[in-house]
Amino acid sequence: MQSYTKKYMDHFGFDISDYIPCELELHDLGCTGKSTEIHHIRGRGPDFTDNVNNLIALCRSCHNVAHSSAELTEMVQKVHNAYIKQHKQSR
Repeated sequence: MQSYTKKYMDHFGFDISDYIPCELELHDLGCTGKSTEIHHIRGRGPDFTDNVNNLIALCRSCHNVAHSSAELTEMVQKVHNAYIKQHKQSR
């Protein structure tokens, strides 16, 4: 398991056997609803970290969409910010 995947799972309280939902849920574009990958919203490198604010759980279809256009980055970030906020409220 990648270290950033573990960081995401630990932050949101997921276990390896848990169902982790796709955060984007782009069902019209083939979303399966179940995440299979952790995506770096703003990339990786010296300017972007493995911070949970930069990590989003996606299914394969939504991951492909997220990589298809740089313009989608802001939308992906907004969806993830709402997911983080919802998670904090449910604690």
